[in-house]
Amino acid sequence: MARSGLITLTEKKIPPPSCQLFLVEHVGRNTMKNDYLLEVSGHPKRKVSKALQDKCISALVTKNVEILWNDAVVIRDNSRVPIKCLKHNSITVRSVYDLARGKYDCWHCATDRQSTVANYKNLTLLSRTSSTALVRCNICTHESTVRLSSLLGSNNVDCEGCRVEKYKSNCEKFNITYNSVFRKNGIVYVNGKCNGCLTTTDYVYSRLSNGKRYVFCNTCSGARHHEAAKQKYFTVLDNNIASSIEIQCKNGHSMSINSSILLGKSNIICKECRTDKYKKALMEKGCTFLRFVNQKVVEFIGTEGEILQSQTILSGKFATKSGNRWKQKTSVYLILNKYNEQIFIKIGTAINPDKRRKELKIAGEATLKILATFETRYEADKLEKFIHKNLDGMRLDQLIASNFLGRIINRKRNGIISPALDGKTEWFDLQDTSLVDKLVKDYLNGINTSSTD
Repeated sequence: MARSGLITLTEKKIPPPSCQLFLVEHVGRNTMKNDYLLEVSGHPKRKVSKALQDKCISALVTKNVEILWNDAVVIRDNSRVPIKCLKHNSITVRSVYDLARGKYDCWHCATDRQSTVANYKNLTLLSRTSSTALVRCNICTHESTVRLSSLLGSNNVDCEGCRVEKYKSNCEKFNITYNSVFRKNGIVYVNGKCNGCLTTTDYVYSRLSNGKRYVFCNTCSGARHHEAAKQKYFTVLDNNIASSIEIQCKNGHSMSINSSILLGKSNIICKECRTDKYKKALMEKGCTFLRFVNQKVVEFIGTEGEILQSQTILSGKFATKSGNRWKQKTSVYLILNKYNEQIFIKIGTAINPDKRRKELKIAGEATLKILATFETRYEADKLEKFIHKNLDGMRLDQLIASNFLGRIINRKRNGIISPALDGKTEWFDLQDTSLVDKLVKDYLNGINTSSTD
């Protein structure tokens, strides 16, 4: 009986009585066409049901094979049947139930497929077993044994010879001669000799391969650390590159620091020396240092026992008691200055307006007038901004104001300190104060109206 398609059922003549079916020793291994028929004590024959035959045929419909149903036998209570690959003319004896689940692969077909995959991965398949394969790298001709699962997987097979060449290449980038490689706690280390100081060291390979930072041996790194510390007025005490580096400042204070910070471009500040500077500056004003709140703000005890904070300790411009200028009574003032037969007006705020007028060192005939006084500086500043906004079109050019202003202050902008005339932007070209008086009256009436509502 025969069927169409790739699967062919063949009516095979039953061997003579003296010759019975024999399963070769290596069950599942392909043999030559007639090697499975040997004159030995045979196994009982088995007739496979028509339904199971159809199931096997459906499962193997895509394979170019022929199932020899008449040669089916029973081995260890398991029905087995010879199956012949029509491409390579080889026979394999497999379980009927394996065939029903589609579990069949010709040894030679599998070898061809594995050879194709090996060629795609720049390898040549030399030989194989059921689980491993001997391959030769087409790049470095190195031979190695790999698992078939690795060979057939999606990732490339890492050739040991190519891997060693990669180790050597990465070592050469850092002037290191490669010796050997080993793995410890899951980390790959490369043992190599530094061509600079001729010392042998174990290097973490990931640092050599990423190339983001130059790698030095312990001896060369120590020399670099000592030189960098010397340039920053420090001395290296302990040069253990596996952890932080112990250094000492010129005043004898010790500290631990990361090697990247030591080798960087930024200066290193000794924390104890910095603290001593702040303590000394506070003691000069009768205050006591407590702690650093952050990099800029210092907490200290003022002259009256209060705990205060400031970030201008070293400059000396800080309050030693809890007086808050934003909560003190503040006046909005007007200065009318007659200079070179011209009249100019300044609008500003001050706790002591007369003292402020003297500080400005105004050249000419300057007259002071108090426009309004508030309980807090915050309210005074609101009126000042209101007047400045309404008089913005009459603001005096700063070059003209510089002719009669004499006080110079240091002003810091964008981190740059530069000298500037005090109050030069608050002058206006007005001949009398009537407009200013009207603006003050309007503003104060607005405040009274909003408060009654």
